[in-house]
Amino acid sequence: MSTIDTLTHFLTQAGTEFQLFDLGRQLRPLERARFERIERQEEPYPWPLQQKAWLAVHFHQEAGKHYLWFLSFPLDERGLLMSAGPKQFMELVVETLGYQLSGELDEAKAEKLASNPWTFRPAEAKMAALHARLSRQLAQPSSAYLAPLCAYLADPKGDGWQQLGLQGFADLAERISDARHTAAGVQEPAAPARAGAARPVSVPRVGGPAAGIAGGPA
Repeated sequence: MSTIDTLTHFLTQAGTEFQLFDLGRQLRPLERARFERIERQEEPYPWPLQQKAWLAVHFHQEAGKHYLWFLSFPLDERGLLMSAGPKQFMELVVETLGYQLSGELDEAKAEKLASNPWTFRPAEAKMAALHARLSRQLAQPSSAYLAPLCAYLADPKGDGWQQLGLQGFADLAERISDARHTAAGVQEPAAPARAGAARPVSVPRVGGPAAGIAGGPA
């Protein structure tokens, strides 16, 4: 079998649908074709921070669970992606998952990928923004924090602001074009997501809060 030394090669061979985001200074989508050029060192990483690329990789197999990897790879003095980090990470992936890349990426295997130098835990605000983006993208309900925020904005009295959650602000920012959450629509906030409602991605998340790995950009 040919050597797998890039993220796009691995995820393609695994039969996944995937997308990438930059999580350096803010949440930004990163086009797959552009990242492939970055992997080949044909162009520099567009949003370096601390001389690293900070990535969120969202992927799933057909009718399968959704996963998030939070990965940080060093850049050289020209801003080009240094190949050693991704290759070593992919070696770990293949060692953990084996060469049957079309197999199920179950939770136990994904958790084994959490302890390595290339994963990180994003800042809470970026996690909230990414969760809001994927929830809307996958046509899933917003979090239970959005309705209380809309209610408070419609009638900002007392100390109710102390109970507002960061995720609610991220959901509102992502869905602001929705008529229900404009200045007029805020009078009738959406109902909170019911308990146990589906989330846009499933644990495990490599480098996510469940992995307990700190050190990501603020």
